[in-house]
Amino acid sequence: VVIEDSIKQQNEFRQSIAFRYRKGAEIVEVSYEQFYLDTKHVGSAFTEMGFKKGNKIAMIGPNSYEWITVFVSVLNSEAVFVPIDKELPIEEIAYIINDSDTDVFFYASVYDEKIKANKELFKNVKYFVNLDAKEDDGEFLSYKKLKEKGKVLIDNGYTEYTDMTPVEEELKMIVYTSGTTGTSKGVMLSLSNVMSAQNYGLRV
Repeated sequence: VVIEDSIKQQNEFRQSIAFRYRKGAEIVEVSYEQFYLDTKHVGSAFTEMGFKKGNKIAMIGPNSYEWITVFVSVLNSEAVFVPIDKELPIEEIAYIINDSDTDVFFYASVYDEKIKANKELFKNVKYFVNLDAKEDDGEFLSYKKLKEKGKVLIDNGYTEYTDMTPVEEELKMIVYTSGTTGTSKGVMLSLSNVMSAQNYGLRV
């Protein structure tokens, strides 16, 4: 009976609402199970593309469900996450991208025009991923298409991403300072640092 009750609780929890947000006139609800699957799909896609241990994956944009899925996908991989302040001008964004040696750059559509117009500033980026685009052209990719690709990989038995076990003390995130007294500097954080900050924050 205890085991049956436990399984029942787990199944109910999977379908509980993890996120609720507005998309245009629509209210979107995402269950914990769907969120888990979405992070697996995104992570599997960028892993299969060759971005693994030590590769840098940057992100810029306002708070969004897509932002969270990319963040958690990278945390569960062997790659390194580079969050970028959404208020920065394009020159400073490019500086952070280049200084961190970013390989994949996720961005909200509000930055699309500026990024494409200044593409030459981003010297080492192999792929740009627009969080809001429906289609892609091979270089400027679509988050939607990337997630769909990851789902196909998972459905066909791809496990390289899900088999990863991030090492707590290895580099996981590079957070750049405001640069108010000069050029911004990257602060290197391990997964252990990130989780400790979260745990202590929840106690406040």
